[in-house]
Amino acid sequence: MSSHLAFDCAAQSAIPEAECVALVALYNSTDGDGWVDNTGWLTAPDPCEWFGVGCLLGATVASVVLPANRLSGPLP
Repeated sequence: MSSHLAFDCAAQSAIPEAECVALVALYNSTDGDGWVDNTGWLTAPDPCEWFGVGCLLGATVASVVLPANRLSGPLP
């Protein structure tokens, strides 16, 4: 069961706030607490450092790659 952790997307400046909000929604709706590897998710201050998140020049999300990571639930 996911704890629906919070992350203050307004406080980070690495990526647009809307992209950060989308990543947090993905984590919470797919049981991020139960993923095989959720390194950095909602704990590292820069979403570009979260496992599986790829950013262009550290300024915008270019990819989210989480193969075999046991995501469970609807995509937001």
